[in-house]
Amino acid sequence: MKRKNPFVDWSFAALFGVILSGCTLPMPDTSKLVDESLPQAWSVTVSGSEENLEHFWERWNDPVLLGLIRRAVEVNPNVTGALANLRSARASQIAATATLWPGASLGVGADVRRQNHRTTDGYDANFQSDWTLNLAGADWARADAKALRAIAAEMTLEHTRNLVAAETAQAYINYRVAEEKLAIAKANEENLRKTAEVAIWRAESGMGAMSEKEDALQRLETARARIPEIEFSMANYRNALARLTTMAADRINLNNVTGVPIAPNGIAVKIPVKLLMRRHDVRSALHNLEAAAKELQAAREDYFPSLGLRGSLGTTAASIGTLGASGTGIVSLIGSLSLPVINWGSLQAREEGVAAELDKYKSTYVDTIVRALEETDNALQGIRSAESRQARLLKANEYAEKSYEYASLEYRTGVGDYVTMLAAQSALLNARESLIANNAERSNQYVMLYRAMGGAWQEKSDNAIGPNNEKSE
Repeated sequence: MKRKNPFVDWSFAALFGVILSGCTLPMPDTSKLVDESLPQAWSVTVSGSEENLEHFWERWNDPVLLGLIRRAVEVNPNVTGALANLRSARASQIAATATLWPGASLGVGADVRRQNHRTTDGYDANFQSDWTLNLAGADWARADAKALRAIAAEMTLEHTRNLVAAETAQAYINYRVAEEKLAIAKANEENLRKTAEVAIWRAESGMGAMSEKEDALQRLETARARIPEIEFSMANYRNALARLTTMAADRINLNNVTGVPIAPNGIAVKIPVKLLMRRHDVRSALHNLEAAAKELQAAREDYFPSLGLRGSLGTTAASIGTLGASGTGIVSLIGSLSLPVINWGSLQAREEGVAAELDKYKSTYVDTIVRALEETDNALQGIRSAESRQARLLKANEYAEKSYEYASLEYRTGVGDYVTMLAAQSALLNARESLIANNAERSNQYVMLYRAMGGAWQEKSDNAIGPNNEKSE
């Protein structure tokens, strides 16, 4: 009886142990990357009541704004490009998952042979299947990476939609602000025209100085020159809306609503870091980081053997009717085990490249989070500032209107002087523009908060979908 060679047994045991060790390569820890960047108890508040913001734009009560945003988030080229990237990522995920399972094909054939003045026919049918799989799990790791990339692409699409919505809202708000400034400029022109008429009458009648007349006319022409400048800015904002909505500028109807849109009250109460981490760009950066970690795992597991199986089942006969008959069958099964030996240099280079990509995604992830903190805090500070100024600006505008009314009446009746009237007129113009600018600032800062929070900040789950993961509903 032939004795077994113990060296062979130990060799196979050692090889199996190496393979198992490859399956348990440590993964990078992504949970502690931003511990130093995130404040432990970071949260901010503004006045109002806490509520879900799923219908954020509807609550602005501006149908023109809502219509522009709905169109922009569907047809904007940045959105359609992100959607195409998502489709590509999902196709790559399907392809990577398909490689985990055996491939199969069916084939039929026929041939006619002539030899020594004799013709013979031949027919065959076969079924073939093959399967190659890395024993350390590299193929599964790559499939998981593709699944994570697909989720990241989905998050990028939503982030792009939020950015487009915010940019559209800001362009629309700025257009309405320019519209209000134009109305103020025209009202100021009318006041200056009346002042110039009085100054001319006083100068020609000898009751006033000629310098008052010339100064009044100069101020009137300066005010008139301001109007084309504002109209130019309105055209710029309209063109921005045309670009964002891919619509001709002259087809955008902005006449159904007037005035600067006012953000709804009470839409942000407390924003903790946990909620901020749900920003779509943060989640996209995280999933890209996790995908890079999976790709590094796959690159390391490429050093280990791959198992290949190939089998076929077929039949060959001289006529179609005898295909499958006894004695015509052909069966084959081939197994192989391959281990990289000569190409370790290329495998090491690939591993180093993937490791560098992982470090890049780590930096991107941290940068995305700290930027999110900065943008959110800036937006909330801006909202607080605008709301705290609002009541005082309203009061100042009221006082400026009364002051100008009295000063204008006194000047026309000869009781007041020209300088006092001009000071009151300038104060009224500044008060009106400051009030409009503050309203615009408040609305724009709410738009920035929407953008900083990644859209309507509501609870959502985005568990990874892959060969080793199931998404929970």
